[in-house]
Amino acid sequence: MRGFIARITAFLGIWLMASPWFCGYATDIAKIHDVAAGVVIVGLSVIIIRQRHTKGQKSPSWPLGLNAAVGIWLIINGSVVFGATALGSRLNNILVGCLLAGCSLLAQQIIEGSNFFIFTKEGGELVEVSKVVLKDGFIEMKGKAFGSMPQVMHVRPKQIWLLMGLLPAEILIALPSLLWRGWRDNKEKIE
Repeated sequence: MRGFIARITAFLGIWLMASPWFCGYATDIAKIHDVAAGVVIVGLSVIIIRQRHTKGQKSPSWPLGLNAAVGIWLIINGSVVFGATALGSRLNNILVGCLLAGCSLLAQQIIEGSNFFIFTKEGGELVEVSKVVLKDGFIEMKGKAFGSMPQVMHVRPKQIWLLMGLLPAEILIALPSLLWRGWRDNKEKIE
């Protein structure tokens, strides 16, 4: 997931490098600034994409932190520093900065390589999912059932669609709260 988000941030960096010619930048210093910032964003994004996650090791978050800092700088830059430049360049920096900082901060919170468990009501381990991939139009999940039996499970698109009909509104409404609690519980476990 971090790699996917890094591809989005790389696109934002490429856009930032090209935007002086599309958004009508009024000064050369604003053009140079955005091209340089775009190069830094793309470079950090490539580092994130090239990171190989190994099970049991947490991939470094420093490139994501630096990209978030560049995003915050772009927001400040668009709001305060280059205030006299064209409105297009200012808005572009603010928008790219918000998206870059948001994506980078979100990616920092994602824990990759952790297994997912489904438990019985009594707390027994029912299914452990260690890998989820898209394969031949199906979602393929690899893991173990009942703690020891290796399993490869396929979820067909039809079943994904039917799952949506099983989700009551109360789960959809509670989803942000559930995600928050899951994030908080995982953060406490790591620290």
